[in-house]
Amino acid sequence: MLAINRGENLKVLRVSVDIPNGVKDNFVSRCVSRYEPRFADGPLKQLVVRSANDAYDRLVQPMLIRGFRFVFVLYAVSLLSYSVSFFSY
Repeated sequence: MLAINRGENLKVLRVSVDIPNGVKDNFVSRCVSRYEPRFADGPLKQLVVRSANDAYDRLVQPMLIRGFRFVFVLYAVSLLSYSVSFFSY
């Protein structure tokens, strides 16, 4: 992971994290079901669906990608420190 980050910084590589569409669908359906008892099928429901889609695209998905990359880097650093300590003896 550290080598991949270095390649990205040097503009040699481009890495993307793909999150399955089911995650977005689950997020939107949970948002709609949370507020669904308050209104029937109508314009307010469509507003909640559009708002949930927008929130996922602009806020939730980038947060998930940053979180995954952070965990990958922590894992790579821990493996690196273990390797250094293992081979230093």
